[in-house]
Amino acid sequence: MNNLWVFGCSFTVGQGIISSNDQEYQKFKRYSYLLSQKLNYEEKDFSECGASNFYIYRNVLKNLKDIKTNDIVIIQWTSPYRFELATRKDDVYFSLPFTDFTIPELAEPGEDDSPTRRTYSKINPLIKEYENLNENFIIRSFNKKWLLESSYNLQFTLYHTLESLKVKHIHLYGWSEIAKDLVKLDKFLDRPFIVGVVGEGSTDPPHPNEEDHFNLKERLMNKIIDLNYSEHQNG
Repeated sequence: MNNLWVFGCSFTVGQGIISSNDQEYQKFKRYSYLLSQKLNYEEKDFSECGASNFYIYRNVLKNLKDIKTNDIVIIQWTSPYRFELATRKDDVYFSLPFTDFTIPELAEPGEDDSPTRRTYSKINPLIKEYENLNENFIIRSFNKKWLLESSYNLQFTLYHTLESLKVKHIHLYGWSEIAKDLVKLDKFLDRPFIVGVVGEGSTDPPHPNEEDHFNLKERLMNKIIDLNYSEHQNG
């Protein structure tokens, strides 16, 4: 079976589809699952809540060796104002400016864990260990212009890397405030996931709802048809 590889942040995870944040419900209503069913592909979801563009870029490269000729890769780029800071522990990263969790989360599960609710008996000890380093980095090095340009370079580089390798790929921005002129490139959607309206005291817009996910699935399917990516286009 062919695979649909998906990379992104909480928008792609499906967080916020419904107010209760029911993870099992979200899993089957997010655009990537709907699209995989439409294509009859297996969904390979590597999205993470709070992920940075550095995380997204790194994980696409990490999985390149397993992406087959007929697979399709969807990349949802997130806020440029996040930075991936590595820890001494292999494959554990902070997605700054968030300092209260790591990717992946290494907290110890509590007794009340369920598919729809996560509680922890003990937080990841790396959070305390790296607290000062993270805060100092944010204070001294978190330059917005540099972050914008870094994200742009990641997107430009990955786009042309996948083109050179003849990988079937489609890119989109999460919300309108982060979109750049890369939308002019053939493999970018010309509109973001949602038209972002950033709330007061927040740097990110509200998460896409169920209708938004359905609509994005339709737009992606149309793009797949336009690019002649799948034999199941009319399925």
